[in-house]
Amino acid sequence: MLEQGDIISLKDNKGKQISINFSLSIGERTILGFGEFDINVCALLLQNGKLVSTDDIISYRNTRHKTGTIWLHGGNTEQSIVFKTDLIPIEYDTIVFYATIHNGQRLEQDFFKIESIHNSITNTDNTELGRYTILKRKPDNKKSSMIMGKVVRNDDAWTFNDHNAIRDRNAWDYHAIGEAYRTDDLMKI
Repeated sequence: MLEQGDIISLKDNKGKQISINFSLSIGERTILGFGEFDINVCALLLQNGKLVSTDDIISYRNTRHKTGTIWLHGGNTEQSIVFKTDLIPIEYDTIVFYATIHNGQRLEQDFFKIESIHNSITNTDNTELGRYTILKRKPDNKKSSMIMGKVVRNDDAWTFNDHNAIRDRNAWDYHAIGEAYRTDDLMKI
Protein backbone atom coordinates (compact mmCIF):
# COMPACT_ATOMS: atom_id res chain seq x y z
CA MET A 1 0.00 0.00 0.00
CA LEU A 2 1.46 3.34 -1.06
CA GLU A 3 1.14 6.55 0.93
CA GLN A 4 1.43 10.17 -0.10
CA GLY A 5 5.05 10.89 -0.99
CA ASP A 6 6.02 7.25 -1.69
CA ILE A 7 8.01 6.44 -4.83
CA ILE A 8 8.15 3.08 -6.59
CA SER A 9 10.44 2.09 -9.43
CA LEU A 10 8.91 0.91 -12.71
CA LYS A 11 12.33 -0.16 -14.06
CA ASP A 12 11.62 -3.90 -13.78
CA ASN A 13 8.55 -3.42 -16.01
CA LYS A 14 10.43 -2.20 -19.09
CA GLY A 15 8.67 -3.36 -22.25
CA LYS A 16 5.43 -3.97 -20.37
CA GLN A 17 2.27 -1.93 -20.61
CA ILE A 18 1.66 0.07 -17.42
CA SER A 19 -1.84 1.16 -16.34
CA ILE A 20 -2.53 3.90 -13.83
CA ASN A 21 -6.09 3.08 -12.71
CA PHE A 22 -8.54 5.43 -10.96
CA SER A 23 -11.80 4.71 -9.16
CA LEU A 24 -14.04 6.53 -6.69
CA SER A 25 -16.30 5.39 -3.89
CA ILE A 26 -19.38 7.34 -2.85
CA GLY A 27 -21.16 5.51 -0.05
CA GLU A 28 -21.61 1.88 -1.02
CA ARG A 29 -21.36 2.35 -4.78
CA THR A 30 -18.26 2.99 -6.86
CA ILE A 31 -18.65 5.57 -9.60
CA LEU A 32 -16.49 7.45 -12.03
CA GLY A 33 -17.84 9.67 -14.78
CA PHE A 34 -21.58 9.34 -14.19
CA GLY A 35 -24.32 10.17 -11.74
CA GLU A 36 -23.84 12.99 -9.28
CA PHE A 37 -20.18 13.63 -10.20
CA ASP A 38 -18.62 13.88 -13.65
CA ILE A 39 -14.96 13.04 -13.04
CA ASN A 40 -12.41 13.62 -15.78
CA VAL A 41 -9.05 11.87 -15.58
CA CYS A 42 -6.16 13.04 -17.71
CA ALA A 43 -2.40 12.81 -18.19
CA LEU A 44 -0.04 15.68 -18.99
CA LEU A 45 3.21 14.81 -20.78
CA LEU A 46 5.86 17.31 -19.72
CA GLN A 47 9.13 18.30 -21.34
CA ASN A 48 11.74 19.58 -18.87
CA GLY A 49 8.94 19.73 -16.30
CA LYS A 50 6.69 21.97 -18.45
CA LEU A 51 3.59 21.44 -20.56
CA VAL A 52 4.71 22.56 -24.04
CA SER A 53 1.52 21.93 -26.02
CA THR A 54 -2.13 21.13 -25.33
CA ASP A 55 -1.54 18.18 -27.71
CA ASP A 56 0.36 16.66 -24.77
CA ILE A 57 -2.82 16.40 -22.65
CA ILE A 58 -4.57 13.03 -22.73
CA SER A 59 -8.24 13.35 -21.71
CA TYR A 60 -11.79 12.61 -22.86
CA ARG A 61 -11.21 15.23 -25.58
CA ASN A 62 -7.96 13.66 -26.80
CA THR A 63 -7.88 10.01 -25.74
CA ARG A 64 -4.61 9.05 -27.47
CA HIS A 65 -1.34 10.97 -27.60
CA LYS A 66 -0.05 11.91 -31.07
CA THR A 67 2.83 9.43 -30.59
CA GLY A 68 0.38 6.58 -29.82
CA THR A 69 2.43 5.71 -26.71
CA ILE A 70 -0.09 6.77 -24.03
CA TRP A 71 -3.89 6.69 -24.00
CA LEU A 72 -7.01 6.96 -21.85
CA HIS A 73 -9.04 3.79 -21.45
CA GLY A 74 -12.38 3.04 -19.84
CA GLY A 75 -15.23 5.14 -18.61
CA ASN A 76 -18.09 4.99 -16.12
CA THR A 77 -16.80 2.86 -13.23
CA GLU A 78 -13.08 2.95 -13.95
CA GLN A 79 -10.67 5.00 -16.00
CA SER A 80 -7.04 4.16 -16.76
CA ILE A 81 -4.11 5.93 -18.34
CA VAL A 82 -2.08 3.29 -20.20
CA PHE A 83 1.49 3.55 -21.53
CA LYS A 84 4.72 1.67 -22.22
CA THR A 85 7.72 3.26 -20.51
CA ASP A 86 10.17 2.23 -23.23
CA LEU A 87 8.10 3.85 -26.00
CA ILE A 88 7.61 7.32 -24.50
CA PRO A 89 9.73 9.69 -26.64
CA ILE A 90 12.90 10.86 -24.89
CA GLU A 91 11.85 14.56 -24.87
CA TYR A 92 9.16 13.77 -22.25
CA ASP A 93 10.53 13.53 -18.71
CA THR A 94 7.34 13.53 -16.59
CA ILE A 95 3.75 12.36 -16.92
CA VAL A 96 1.33 13.91 -14.41
CA PHE A 97 -1.97 12.14 -13.63
CA TYR A 98 -4.75 14.57 -12.83
CA ALA A 99 -8.47 14.33 -12.00
CA THR A 100 -11.08 17.04 -11.87
CA ILE A 101 -14.79 17.23 -11.14
CA HIS A 102 -16.22 18.70 -14.34
CA ASN A 103 -17.68 22.13 -13.48
CA GLY A 104 -17.05 21.29 -9.82
CA GLN A 105 -16.59 24.91 -8.76
CA ARG A 106 -19.75 26.06 -10.56
CA LEU A 107 -21.79 23.11 -9.26
CA GLU A 108 -20.24 23.42 -5.77
CA GLN A 109 -18.99 19.84 -5.90
CA ASP A 110 -15.73 18.87 -4.25
CA PHE A 111 -13.70 15.84 -3.27
CA PHE A 112 -14.93 16.05 0.36
CA LYS A 113 -18.27 14.65 -0.84
CA ILE A 114 -16.47 11.55 -2.18
CA GLU A 115 -15.80 8.75 0.31
CA SER A 116 -12.50 7.67 -1.20
CA ILE A 117 -10.36 7.86 -4.32
CA HIS A 118 -8.23 4.88 -5.28
CA ASN A 119 -5.24 4.77 -7.59
CA SER A 120 -3.55 1.50 -8.54
CA ILE A 121 -0.62 0.76 -10.81
CA THR A 122 -0.65 -2.51 -12.77
CA ASN A 123 1.42 -4.00 -15.59
CA THR A 124 0.68 -6.15 -18.66
CA ASP A 125 0.63 -9.28 -16.51
CA ASN A 126 -2.09 -7.62 -14.38
CA THR A 127 0.37 -7.60 -11.48
CA GLU A 128 -0.42 -4.83 -9.04
CA LEU A 129 2.74 -2.76 -8.54
CA GLY A 130 1.15 -0.42 -6.03
CA ARG A 131 -2.16 0.84 -4.63
CA TYR A 132 -2.84 4.23 -3.19
CA THR A 133 -5.99 5.38 -1.38
CA ILE A 134 -5.69 9.11 -1.96
CA LEU A 135 -8.68 10.41 -0.07
CA LYS A 136 -10.65 9.02 2.83
CA ARG A 137 -13.33 11.66 3.60
CA LYS A 138 -11.08 14.46 4.74
CA PRO A 139 -12.09 18.09 4.29
CA ASP A 140 -10.69 19.57 1.11
CA ASN A 141 -12.35 23.00 1.28
CA LYS A 142 -14.18 22.98 -2.03
CA LYS A 143 -11.24 21.52 -3.93
CA SER A 144 -12.41 19.96 -7.20
CA SER A 145 -9.10 19.12 -8.89
CA MET A 146 -6.34 16.79 -7.81
CA ILE A 147 -2.91 15.69 -8.94
CA MET A 148 -3.07 11.97 -8.21
CA GLY A 149 0.53 11.09 -8.99
CA LYS A 150 3.24 11.27 -11.62
CA VAL A 151 5.83 9.13 -13.32
CA VAL A 152 9.26 10.66 -13.75
CA ARG A 153 12.09 9.50 -15.98
CA ASN A 154 14.89 8.35 -13.66
CA ASP A 155 18.19 9.58 -15.09
CA ASP A 156 20.11 7.90 -12.27
CA ALA A 157 19.17 4.40 -13.46
CA TRP A 158 21.86 2.35 -15.14
CA THR A 159 21.75 -0.89 -17.11
CA PHE A 160 24.79 -3.16 -17.02
CA ASN A 161 25.48 -4.86 -20.33
CA ASP A 162 28.47 -7.25 -20.55
CA HIS A 163 31.30 -5.08 -19.22
CA ASN A 164 29.67 -1.69 -19.87
CA ALA A 165 27.45 0.53 -17.75
CA ILE A 166 24.84 2.39 -19.81
CA ARG A 167 22.52 5.16 -18.59
CA ASP A 168 18.97 3.78 -18.81
CA ARG A 169 16.81 6.58 -20.28
CA ASN A 170 13.71 4.34 -20.16
CA ALA A 171 13.65 3.84 -16.38
CA TRP A 172 10.68 5.55 -14.71
CA ASP A 173 9.53 6.00 -11.11
CA TYR A 174 5.94 6.49 -9.91
CA HIS A 175 5.41 9.21 -7.28
CA ALA A 176 2.22 9.13 -5.16
CA ILE A 177 1.04 12.75 -4.72
CA GLY A 178 -2.67 13.27 -3.90
CA GLU A 179 -2.70 17.09 -3.76
CA ALA A 180 -6.10 18.78 -4.20
CA TYR A 181 -6.70 22.26 -5.67
CA ARG A 182 -9.56 24.74 -5.69
CA THR A 183 -9.95 25.04 -9.47
CA ASP A 184 -11.49 23.21 -12.41
CA ASP A 185 -8.77 24.49 -14.74
CA LEU A 186 -5.64 22.34 -14.82
CA MET A 187 -3.73 25.19 -16.47
CA LYS A 188 -4.02 27.15 -13.21
CA ILE A 189 -2.15 24.53 -11.20
